[in-house]
Amino acid sequence: MITRTFISLSILSLVFTSLSCKKVQVDTKSNPTSSGIMFYGNPYGNTLESFGKTADGGFYFAGYTNSSAGSNQQGFIQKTDKNGKIIWYHEYGGKYDDEFVSAHQTSDGGFIAVGITSSLALYSPQLNYNTHAYIVKTDAHGNELWQKVFGGRVLDEFFDIAETPDHDFVATGYFDGVSGNEVQKWLYVVKVDQNGDSIWTRKTSSFSTSIGTSVAVTSIGGIGVTGCAQKTDTASIHPVFWYLSAAGKVINPVIEYDSIIMHDNRFQGLFDTAQHEKILNAPGGFIFIWGGGISPNSATYNIGGNYYYQSIIARKIDYNGNLVWNYAYNGKGNGVSLSDAMVNPDGSLLISGNVPNSSWLLNLDASGIKTSEIYVQGIGFAKGCVPIGNSYALGLNLVPQISSHVYYFGLAIADQNGKIK
Repeated sequence: MITRTFISLSILSLVFTSLSCKKVQVDTKSNPTSSGIMFYGNPYGNTLESFGKTADGGFYFAGYTNSSAGSNQQGFIQKTDKNGKIIWYHEYGGKYDDEFVSAHQTSDGGFIAVGITSSLALYSPQLNYNTHAYIVKTDAHGNELWQKVFGGRVLDEFFDIAETPDHDFVATGYFDGVSGNEVQKWLYVVKVDQNGDSIWTRKTSSFSTSIGTSVAVTSIGGIGVTGCAQKTDTASIHPVFWYLSAAGKVINPVIEYDSIIMHDNRFQGLFDTAQHEKILNAPGGFIFIWGGGISPNSATYNIGGNYYYQSIIARKIDYNGNLVWNYAYNGKGNGVSLSDAMVNPDGSLLISGNVPNSSWLLNLDASGIKTSEIYVQGIGFAKGCVPIGNSYALGLNLVPQISSHVYYFGLAIADQNGKIK
């Protein structure tokens, strides 16, 4: 098993809970369940990490699974039609542990997924406890076209990937570098061509520890990366931004937003922030979305064993780095947790997250002004939401009532009132 310090808190945030931590009932003999949720996966454990809408109106799911009892984890991608019916499902990886953290459909109809692998080696002899940053490209039917590994001799991981206008790919994550006698995690950006071969690599040792968690590409190929960093081993965690040209030239140095505090270092370490920052390319600039609080009045909530940020913070800058708008959104005022975000074709935004005992869907106009918010009562969702007409499709991580150890993943459709159809 791949061991990472953030996994215990991440699992807590994935489980559907109420304030009393009651699990959502998943009847494994009925699909959809009585609650209207479609569920997927096997009885050996599945974790959903990425969810989205496909070009043909269906949905894709990606994450990692145990294929059989006692087996190692493998990455998976699943495609369904618009009604949630499975069209295909594939697993990827080798004889050790492999995980997908993020996946996207590509312009050719296939998929690109990134994460971590201990099955594929960069160096010999291979050590199965060494992990490397991992990219897999598939065709439109989920058949693997290629897989590649990147990094150094210690531990590395990718958290996100984006396609460029010329159909190459840019991934971001962390690289374990060595400074003196210490191993440090450095924000890591790699551009690869259509065959997965490296074009260029950039990493920064500007901080004691830093990781890239989300990447966005402009229409001319400029690359924006957001993530989080600590100046020193004992410092607070702050979000960061890095802007590179299509050729990998640094347009600006790494910017640290040190007025925004991310509290996870009090609990499970830096990695628990790894999917709580998003960057989006929008008309005229980048939009950053973080979970955290504004110093010095920031706060974190612990409710029912789950941790929530004070607010979700969204900030837009133009391509010259000038601030366009900046807002914080507080949900019901007792803590929020960021899940995903997307820019709609008209420039408006959909941010999805969790508040205690509910999923939270936040709609903003192109200026960052809240236009509506929807609460899906009684459930939290794990990894994303997409609009479908006047409704919303939610990607879920599920735990059956009868077991606290077996995870399934699922799909729910909610209307404008937050009711599951």
